[in-house]
Amino acid sequence: MSLQSSQGASFGSITGLTNIKVSGQTADPTDSSNRLDASTLDLATGSNRVYVDALPDPGQGADASGNTFTVTVQFLSNSPPAIGTEVTYGGVALVCTENEIEYAVGELVRGSATFVTKPPDDGS
Repeated sequence: MSLQSSQGASFGSITGLTNIKVSGQTADPTDSSNRLDASTLDLATGSNRVYVDALPDPGQGADASGNTFTVTVQFLSNSPPAIGTEVTYGGVALVCTENEIEYAVGELVRGSATFVTKPPDDGS
């Protein structure tokens, strides 16, 4: 593993960045709670029910590959990105879903914003 400096990292057009945190997830294909009951009335009394694996559901907001990415940025500014602002980061389209500004005694004004995977256009 080689160490890499975080200096010079950027995210969209946000200035004054102090932190970028990227996380990703996808549905767990081994999740045993993801089963469908395939039992029919043909089962004899006292028989065990029949189950089949369901398709993994990555949840709302996943991209076309079933992945969900969240990027949280922190910055020194009182101008957060607007909710709904779209950014492409690492080839993934993201949309701002949350922003926050903090004014504290004896501190610089700080802000944060959260971007999540932009779901694919379903054509509707």
